[in-house]
Amino acid sequence: MKWMKPDSNDRSVLRTSLAVLLCVVVLGCTKQESNPKQYHVKELPSDFQIPKFIFENIKTFAEKESKTALPVFVFLPMQVKLTGLQPGVVLDDVVQIHFPNGGGKLDLSKFLRKQGSFTFEIVHPASPAELELFDLVFVSNTYPRELDGESYGLGCGRAVRLKDQYERIQSSAIKVNTTDNRHLHVIGGQFIAVYKRANQYYLTHVNVFDSRVPSIVCQAIATE
Repeated sequence: MKWMKPDSNDRSVLRTSLAVLLCVVVLGCTKQESNPKQYHVKELPSDFQIPKFIFENIKTFAEKESKTALPVFVFLPMQVKLTGLQPGVVLDDVVQIHFPNGGGKLDLSKFLRKQGSFTFEIVHPASPAELELFDLVFVSNTYPRELDGESYGLGCGRAVRLKDQYERIQSSAIKVNTTDNRHLHVIGGQFIAVYKRANQYYLTHVNVFDSRVPSIVCQAIATE
């Protein structure tokens, strides 16, 4: 199974999927919380695979900027915020999870407590200074599913870029609902963020899953 590069032939499929799956939350739709409960993951991430097309884009961009300076790759910590939209859905209602350099795995079973809606948000780093978001990609690691006449999930190994959505409204928050595990079909997989400063490219990721529901996870994903 391969991770599939987004292309023009998939636009109609991805447009439909995004309309249903990736409901990016605008100001006023999320519960405002100034002091989320902080959790720190100490486990160092295992090696994670990055789709080939991300490196191809970095190489192309770097060559346009400079014919002599090669891109330098650095791992960056990852932070994720979960905000319950009803009381009791999320542990402590609002949590912010910190991962070490390179990111790590987020087992939602540790933070979700009951049925309802919540938002999943990648918290973009405040440091190092002057970091620019270069790419933000989601690679699905769950099987697609039809529920109440709507399709949920991009499907195993399907990738979609989220950078344009983030830049348009300056938010990476995704509203999901846990009924019939809809949330896992939407956000189950890897979110890969790439930031840039000069010729340095900072990479991080989070692999989202729920250990209570292993049946919807794809068997394997391989990069192109």
